[in-house]
Amino acid sequence: YHKETIQTIADNYIAALQHIISHCNATTQQTKTVSDYNLPETISNKRLTDFITSEKHQHKVVDIYPLSPLQEGLLFHSLYDNDTSGYAIQFQCDIINEFSKESFYKTWKYLIEKHTILRTAIYAEGLAIPVQCIYEDVQLPIQEIDFSEHSEETLKQKLNKFLEQDRNTGFELKKAPLFRISLLNIGNGKTRMIFTNHHILWDGWSLSSLMQRFMLCYTALETNGNFPHIQFDDYGQHIRHIANKNSAKGISFWKKYLAKISLPTYLPFIEDASKRNKVFGNAEKEFVFKGDIKSFTEKHRITTNTLIQGAWAFLLSKYTGQKNVVFGATISGRDSAIANVEEKVGLYINTIPVSNEISGKLNVANWLQTLQKDHTKGREEFGYLPLSIVESQNNIKDTLFDSLLVFENYPMDEISSNSEVSFEIENTEGIESTNYSLSLIIFPSQQGLKIKFDYNNTVISDEKIQMIENHLQTLLESFLNDVDYIEDLKYLTSVEEKELLSDLNQTTTEYPSDKNAVVLFEENATKTPDAIAITFKNTSLTYQELNERSNQFAHYLQENGIKKDDQVVFYMNRGIDYLVAMLGVWKVGACFIPLSTDFPLERNQQIL
Repeated sequence: YHKETIQTIADNYIAALQHIISHCNATTQQTKTVSDYNLPETISNKRLTDFITSEKHQHKVVDIYPLSPLQEGLLFHSLYDNDTSGYAIQFQCDIINEFSKESFYKTWKYLIEKHTILRTAIYAEGLAIPVQCIYEDVQLPIQEIDFSEHSEETLKQKLNKFLEQDRNTGFELKKAPLFRISLLNIGNGKTRMIFTNHHILWDGWSLSSLMQRFMLCYTALETNGNFPHIQFDDYGQHIRHIANKNSAKGISFWKKYLAKISLPTYLPFIEDASKRNKVFGNAEKEFVFKGDIKSFTEKHRITTNTLIQGAWAFLLSKYTGQKNVVFGATISGRDSAIANVEEKVGLYINTIPVSNEISGKLNVANWLQTLQKDHTKGREEFGYLPLSIVESQNNIKDTLFDSLLVFENYPMDEISSNSEVSFEIENTEGIESTNYSLSLIIFPSQQGLKIKFDYNNTVISDEKIQMIENHLQTLLESFLNDVDYIEDLKYLTSVEEKELLSDLNQTTTEYPSDKNAVVLFEENATKTPDAIAITFKNTSLTYQELNERSNQFAHYLQENGIKKDDQVVFYMNRGIDYLVAMLGVWKVGACFIPLSTDFPLERNQQIL
């Protein structure tokens, strides 16, 4: 290059640099780019700016980030079903005695400032991927309704109608906030608080944490006139944390973990297969197992969650006849690497598969310990991937399971444990459901281990749910009896065992002692010649047709020198010809000895 050319390039470079510096110095506020939001590089900065400044936003956008794995799944189903009401979660409780509504409002506004998830809206379109927008401020969604003048019976009807309407209202995902609060005056100094949110915002643990923070802040405001310091809770920190995970390593793990699964594990009790994993639960059934699970789990160094997972895997194997089964499990998704992660509010949970091999010869303790070890590795190290990506590592071109196991250990009763607050909270209750055909929700209680079935009774009948409950009860008791091997575990009730082994096994019948089977068959062929005697696949024979063909075969045997007491060995496939030949042999009086259908000779090819 000429010296003048190099000088020109240098001058242009410095001029461009000075232009950039001047532009940045003239800018009065920080400007984020696509990479600052962890968005795909294919999105131009102009498109990002147009999206942020669009009139579609009712409030100022202060942050944008992608969705978590489960948020993506919930958004997909909400859009696919064109319904957001299915993922509406209702928490309700009764506030006893007087409380300051002014402090109530101020407390929730303070919490909205401190939690980005409370100022979040979801956009499926506008950028290359679905995103959640966090606004600088949102309006507190509270309504007050007076039901105090109604009689007890009318009040009950009004409340039930309100709850149903509230659930069915759903949410417009583009409008923040995606929660609402209803204060219903139900008389006698009681206020029923209904807290409804879209599940895309947070999980059960988060709701418990949020409610405890509400009690703490309300009490401090009423007592001291000021709010306590609460650390700012940015849900985007979780999104950025999982974005930095090694996806290739996780994909490799799940591919190996699911390698033995050759068939999906579907409950065989589905009434309408077209509804599998496509409708939300409309029914619940709950029971309490009071056995000493703690002693069993401590002895074998496993968790209660592992015992329930093993029990469900065992039952699925019995129900499906599959040695290798798989079902879903909800995990907390709270990485201990994030400071104070147990206090944060957002949708941290995820669904991952639990794969297990059921072999009768396996030692029960070793089997459960292996199950726990494998699940813990998947949960703790690779539980950040979306379920759709995890399932795609298997060759099955469909969802792998239709049952979900959820272990909950966040008692909502703790929100009323603050003795300094001026009011009491009673009758706490949460309502939510999933789209899986059957969900088992397990949570410890003072009465024992509560196990709740969440299902849709148009998909699985109430009778089948009762049967599963009985089997699970019996199986857990069998575990606690400390049997050594899986084959020794029992799940059938005593009534079912009697029915299968005794009642349905009554094969004794009266028949004439002076007539053999051939004579009885020919008599029946004479009485009802046109009745169907045998059906195999698409072919049927009447008694007359079967009798005629067996006579023809008997004649063929006699022509070939077969006589009474000869042993006749056949190489042939099962089917109608099998019964024809058997009857023909008996009519000659010879002994019929069939061999395996796998013998490499064509049907009827050889007679010995």
